Amino acid sequence: QFTLVDHHGEDYLGKWEAVRKAATNIRQWEGAPSCSIATPANHSWTAMPLRITVEAKAPANDPATAVKADYSVDGALHWTSLPDAVKPPYTFTLEADKVKELPWTVWLRARAVNKRGPSLWDVIEVRCSK
Repeated sequence: QFTLVDHHGEDYLGKWEAVRKAATNIRQWEGAPSCSIATPANHSWTAMPLRITVEAKAPANDPATAVKADYSVDGALHWTSLPDAVKPPYTFTLEADKVKELPWTVWLRARAVNKRGPSLWDVIEVRCSK
């Protein structure tokens, strides 16, 4: 993995990762859930149908009521929703007929929701094949 730095050695990728972590911590302090896409791995190759597993964490007194997932096949310009998962394990399936041709790049995003609101989106990019 590479990181871009300016002529002063400032690491902007590292700064944005720190901002993301801080925002996630603030949302957790507020009682909102957090989530992450467990499978497939970011930047991986996967076969169709694409099976997505999301891990969600929330306070015990305000559990996640749903996990929402969307996919994009046009470089994350437009998103299409998948049916919500309302109880663990939070899994989604993207069928091959939703992708124009294979191999193809698919962007996935997911977030958990509880009474306090939604988590931050977790977003990954995968390459799909037959």
